Amino acid sequence: MTRIALLSPSIGNGNLGDEATVAAVIQNIRRRCPTATIYAFSPNPEDTRRRHCLPAFPITRHSGKTGAPDSLERHTETTGSVRQRIIATLKLFPVLYRGLKALRAAPRCVLAFFDELRFLATSFKCLKGTDLLIIPGSGVLSDHFGGPLNLPYTIFKWSLLAKATGACLAFLSVGAGPLRSGMSRRLIKHSISLGSYRSSRDVTSKQVLGSLGVPGPTPVFPDLANSLTIDPRPSCPNADGTIVGINPFPHCAPYYWPETDITKYQRYLMTLASFLSWLIHNKYTVLLFPTQIRADVLVIEDLKKLLVERGVQDTNHSLLEFPIQSVDDLTSRLAMTHLVVATRFHGILLSLLMHKPVLALSNHHKMSDLMTDMGQSQYLLDIETFTFESLIERFILLESNRESVRRQIARRVSGYRRDLDKQYDILLSGTQVGLARGHLSLGRTR
Repeated sequence: MTRIALLSPSIGNGNLGDEATVAAVIQNIRRRCPTATIYAFSPNPEDTRRRHCLPAFPITRHSGKTGAPDSLERHTETTGSVRQRIIATLKLFPVLYRGLKALRAAPRCVLAFFDELRFLATSFKCLKGTDLLIIPGSGVLSDHFGGPLNLPYTIFKWSLLAKATGACLAFLSVGAGPLRSGMSRRLIKHSISLGSYRSSRDVTSKQVLGSLGVPGPTPVFPDLANSLTIDPRPSCPNADGTIVGINPFPHCAPYYWPETDITKYQRYLMTLASFLSWLIHNKYTVLLFPTQIRADVLVIEDLKKLLVERGVQDTNHSLLEFPIQSVDDLTSRLAMTHLVVATRFHGILLSLLMHKPVLALSNHHKMSDLMTDMGQSQYLLDIETFTFESLIERFILLESNRESVRRQIARRVSGYRRDLDKQYDILLSGTQVGLARGHLSLGRTR
């Protein structure tokens, strides 16, 4: 029986776009390999088991851990006074104190080293006997969150484990960049070199991988979430007029983004709040929805507070919000909308997948690449430079062209799905046979 593993460092943290990507891959594997055993490696195995109904195992030795146990925290509190007395005594001998302070980190490093060895040994046993290890899409080949020891190292060690266990390794429609550290670039280069198959999800990612000097071509295939089968059922509330979906994002927010800038976050919020006020004043119904259910909901709360401060009266109940915890929740709410203004990549992509005209606020090349490839670049604004006036202007243009835009999107989505069917067929026809014969040159280069 074929054993296929999915390795996704970006699931299990509330990002429904990444969950949709994994769900799409699972659907397509089961369609083509109905007898295959599928399992996953995840940062949050319990969440992955619940969401995707398959076995899941830790992707790092820290997976599923939320911090120190309560018992340890209580113990630390009760021994605090003793610790302070010891430190005060040691400070009477400055040379000794400085030496001990320098050595303090050494035991932690040693313990971490042996913990990692134990984790690698356990993971080797878990992966052994697997035919195919898939790294499915998302922007995993990057280092802006956590540096080289986060995603680059995680991908590298699992690439080595795949090599050691004899599993074929496939990088499937992956996003790449930024890779700011030299160590990150080396780790990703070696990881890609160990793969049996690779493709990127956009032209810029292809260029990033090309800059690493990895031999062989990198075909471009659409983001894997485009292959998700969505229940087409309509879900419309009793609302008159146009329903506009708004997908906010914690742009440069200090509680989320690695490079924080509270001024930029406040500017983004205020511009978006002005737009919401304009929509409500002009009798549109607004649906606020997150795609990152931990972070985006905080932005939604900030937006609602701004509306209250500005005295915006929602007397007609024009502001809609629903609990969203799953991909099904998200797509059912997107089905309610007529137009979408989105800032997150998968907020844009899933809306387009459902043939919704989208006005995109871009903070990364992946949004620009997607909108350009979809033929929607005139409905794309840069998050750093967009204004209330430009937002209104593009929105009015999008609304006036929405029927022709819907038809254009539908044609492009159909093409994306055909391309992805081709990629799945390449990858899964005979699994190891298909990979061993080498199909790296196949793909639609855009």
